[in-house]
Amino acid sequence: MCAKSPFQRMKQRNSSAHRNHPNTPRTEKLDYSSPLKTKAEGVGQLTCYESNANGVKKQTGRIGQRSSPIKTLPRRPHNGLFNSDQTMPAAEIFHSERLTFQRPTSADAETIFSTYANDSEVTRFLAWPRHLTVADTEAFLQFSDAEWTRWPAGPYLIRSRADGSLLGSTGFMFETPYRAMTGYVLARSAWGRGYASEALGTMSRLASKLGIRRLYAICHTQHRPSARVLEKCGFLHEGVLRAYQRFPNLGADEIFDVFCYALVIAHV
Repeated sequence: MCAKSPFQRMKQRNSSAHRNHPNTPRTEKLDYSSPLKTKAEGVGQLTCYESNANGVKKQTGRIGQRSSPIKTLPRRPHNGLFNSDQTMPAAEIFHSERLTFQRPTSADAETIFSTYANDSEVTRFLAWPRHLTVADTEAFLQFSDAEWTRWPAGPYLIRSRADGSLLGSTGFMFETPYRAMTGYVLARSAWGRGYASEALGTMSRLASKLGIRRLYAICHTQHRPSARVLEKCGFLHEGVLRAYQRFPNLGADEIFDVFCYALVIAHV
């Protein structure tokens, strides 16, 4: 679990970003087929979905290979915070080898709450407070919708590709069109299976296609498992940020040191 989850810091966004998600689609090509030129390279299958009047179509591509591009997807309108002519919005649902990544919806509130957001052990080293009621989770979902409207991507739920069960969440919190923070949280039932590395590696490759130049994450200095996952996925340990972050679930009002890890992505 990465301490600095990028997708549930609701109070740090301007309330003007919380607008209804537009419905007018535009269409452009999403290509996840080119490899990311970092140590986090890998090959895995990626499937994107396209909705239309006749149902849902899907197109499968390979991460890490220069194969044919993924099928054209509906494009969301934006509010001018990223360049719509150059930056393609991310698919709202796609697969890696074992995982499905899905944009959260209001229908997911109860499951998110009961699976991981209310778990004191899961949220111990996270920078957002443990959810005490489903209303807390619904506030996160409002934040998620605002991020997806404002930027080319936002939070993703992590599901098992085999049975669709909820495993956790990951995604991006953009600060500029070229800089974003990432992280992940997994339910206890999903620990120890390599899902964290698979999810973070997938986000790293997706970041390359979204025009992100610097992707970074922070974690509590005592949370060594998260540090190992970041290093395994090619993130460079840049140092310690002193007195940087409160961790509300540790039961103290102390401001803690954190490790800062970053991935600088070469765009060609």
